[in-house]
Amino acid sequence: MSYHTVLFDPLTAYLYWNMNYHTEHHMYAAVLFFALPRLPRALAPDLPAPPRGFFSGIRRVLEIQRRQRRDPKYCFVPEFSATAAPPRLTA
Repeated sequence: MSYHTVLFDPLTAYLYWNMNYHTEHHMYAAVLFFALPRLPRALAPDLPAPPRGFFSGIRRVLEIQRRQRRDPKYCFVPEFSATAAPPRLTA
């Protein structure tokens, strides 16, 4: 359901199979499940700030879906830090 990184407490992250790091899981598929929590710390300067908690993540996804229903051309682009190299969108 969610393809965004969300910060969970350790128990919720374990029960969720560390898939709160879903973006990192797809970008770096060779990183093992138990190492996923360390990966965002290493990549922090180049990643957007993730929501904190399960419900914050769900709320973000629902807001994006709501906006996409109103405007099918809407594409969510997270805010990156000034030092990051954000992705280039192509038409």
